[in-house]
Amino acid sequence: SVDVERGEQVFESDSATARLSPDETAVTKIELRGHSRVTGGEGALEAMSARDIDLDYTDDGVTLERVLLTGEATVALAGQGGEAGRQLAAATLDLSLAPDGEITRAVGSENVQLLLPATDTLAARTVKARQLDAMGEPGRGLTAARFTDNVEYREDPTDGSAPRLARSLALRTSLD
Repeated sequence: SVDVERGEQVFESDSATARLSPDETAVTKIELRGHSRVTGGEGALEAMSARDIDLDYTDDGVTLERVLLTGEATVALAGQGGEAGRQLAAATLDLSLAPDGEITRAVGSENVQLLLPATDTLAARTVKARQLDAMGEPGRGLTAARFTDNVEYREDPTDGSAPRLARSLALRTSLD
């Protein structure tokens, strides 16, 4: 059992390996194996869990630039303005991050789910698919996503009526 604190982040897993820079002054990669979980930190990622998690940092060991989650992967994204954040889940998630901590690419495979929480003006929505390929920009985060294979879009009602449900082979979305 491993419990580690690194700044604002807390890592938990059955085992962990830290890879150092060539001069051994910085941790450039952390590999968590078995019942892995990461919470806290700055940027878009609020919490992550999966069987295994690989965290790649820049050469100085400060900035997280890539996260690979394998085995029942879930990511809770930080909300804006006090609102609840989005949640992303899949068998495998591969995330690329900008220096500001925003996600600039997200690739998910098998049992992909994007949960969009309800807001004051919008009902809760869920997108399910086999595959996800999403792109974004530094400072903005994810701006567009493409879901493919067995796509299901569900919008929960706010008035007690039946939910809206749509199915398709593909769904392209824009995100703000």
